[in-house]
Amino acid sequence: MDETYYNTIKTWRKEYEEKLGAPDGWLSISGLFWLKEGENRIGTAKYCEVTLPFGSGPAQAGTITLRGNCIALAVAEGILVICNERPVTKLDVKINDYGSSDWFFLNDLKFAVIERGGRYGVRVYDPKNPARRKYYNIRWFPIDEAFCIQARYHPLDQPLMLSIMNVLGDLSEEPCPGYVEFSVEDQLCKLYPVSIDDGKRLWFMFKDASNGKLTYHGGRFLTANAPQEGIVTLDFNKAYTLLALTPCLPPVSAPENNILTVQLNAGEMNFVG
Repeated sequence: MDETYYNTIKTWRKEYEEKLGAPDGWLSISGLFWLKEGENRIGTAKYCEVTLPFGSGPAQAGTITLRGNCIALAVAEGILVICNERPVTKLDVKINDYGSSDWFFLNDLKFAVIERGGRYGVRVYDPKNPARRKYYNIRWFPIDEAFCIQARYHPLDQPLMLSIMNVLGDLSEEPCPGYVEFSVEDQLCKLYPVSIDDGKRLWFMFKDASNGKLTYHGGRFLTANAPQEGIVTLDFNKAYTLLALTPCLPPVSAPENNILTVQLNAGEMNFVG
């Protein structure tokens, strides 16, 4: 195996694990709370609709009020909440093109309002989250350069709408600009991606015959650069699970177009712990 390639994958995997375990990484997510119409209380008290981790803040730190698609944050008197490096007491919360608001900080916590499928929720990050302290041991298949595949990209005249199940259990329609075609064990395979980063990269959600045995049953994910001269590099040594790490992030489901019958023994294996 080419030593440079081997070291590149080792470095990528190390950075992936470090991001997961960072103080504001995916493992620090302590809760995802979907907002009801009207007033939603924020605090550590059990009666709060947005329940913060025990001991992380006041019983009630304020409220988030939802009226249609209008969201307003009101901070309780004497409580310090920071947004854009400034204390805030009242604020109309705006959702950006990526479906999230600016970050809010309360003591060691950070949280944001997110929009998914027309619903609004609050995602809370806590560096003391038990999932981060009990960081599980990620297992990987041995690096195999044979699973770094040069796939032929076929653009579509009209985008194909992929049916993807989101974290709410709802089906959302996402545009797919084309598909890739490649062979594994003499079997022709096709995968349909979603375009991300303003078309600079492609994101694949796929299942293969390893799911439920050697890899996570819900499928895995892979990111690739946009096609160059009709070729997309699919490096399955970088296939990852990510969204299955915490019950706060139930994984989306791979579209039916992306269920492969071959077994891809590459990338992240079924996790433990």
